[in-house]
Amino acid sequence: NNLRLTMESNVDEATKMLKERWEQKTRKSGFDLLFDGTGYITIGYYKTESDTLAECVRNMTARVAEISEMKSDSHVLDLGCGRGVPVLDVAVRTGCSVVG
Repeated sequence: NNLRLTMESNVDEATKMLKERWEQKTRKSGFDLLFDGTGYITIGYYKTESDTLAECVRNMTARVAEISEMKSDSHVLDLGCGRGVPVLDVAVRTGCSVVG
């Protein structure tokens, strides 16, 4: 019985540890909370005074793509892309291929 209790305690402890690790890995980061869950880590381009942070960071990415004349036949390399959300937005908007 003691051996069984020890094994059950170890399984319970291991389960608890795995659950805690999973929660740590899936918990939102400070950047998610700070940047409205956009995945962007940048300062944006405000078109109007009422633009939200989420809108202005997307505006900035769209503006850079426009100025750079990115099109469906463009190949874009994003160095230091972090989570890659801005470059994926560019790919969706323009149809270009991206690596980051």
